[in-house]
Amino acid sequence: MAVSALFSTTAFAETSPYVLMQQTADKLFGDIKANQAKIKSNLNICVPFVRNDLMPHVHVKYAGQLVLGKNLSAATDAQKEAFFNAFGQFVEQSYAQVLTSIKIKVWQIESPKSVDGKSIVSIRVNVSGKGAAQPIKLDFKWRKNSKNR
Repeated sequence: MAVSALFSTTAFAETSPYVLMQQTADKLFGDIKANQAKIKSNLNICVPFVRNDLMPHVHVKYAGQLVLGKNLSAATDAQKEAFFNAFGQFVEQSYAQVLTSIKIKVWQIESPKSVDGKSIVSIRVNVSGKGAAQPIKLDFKWRKNSKNR
């Protein structure tokens, strides 16, 4: 299973995106792993972990604009706002659903690569679960934005 396209605006001009990815993964997967018994009986327990540990790094409007494509210009401001709110909730629920489907044992971030001159860096995280034949591959895209140049 592979999940992709998480867009982040966290600065990687000041801090390596690999360091930020490690910190985010350790917090998110650590919280989920520590609460797996509770999550097994109530899947909604995972949602706050995704909301608090992962979603602050997600640039919902940027990702939503990519989804809307050419339709963005035809939408009113109210329609855009409603879409971005719904899209953010969808991303949150989607990640929570995927992450509750595995019993997280370990996670590993790919070895750092050069980020010089890049505005978007893709970082793979392999998440292994108990009894899983193959790790789940999560590709996170860290994007440098105009605020952090």
